[in-house]
Amino acid sequence: MLAEQGEDSIILEKGDSFSWNAIVPHMVKNIGDTKSVILIAIYSDTKLDELL
Repeated sequence: MLAEQGEDSIILEKGDSFSWNAIVPHMVKNIGDTKSVILIAIYSDTKLDELL
């Protein structure tokens, strides 16, 4: 998989992990020949009722 954030990019392999600041433009793309699976976990210190 290719992960890009802003001007930074990295090629990830099975078992790799990464994190980023979601307000910076970002993208993840499968550049391999087989299916890839990505698990995304989201954290925010903003309470849900503050968003509504």
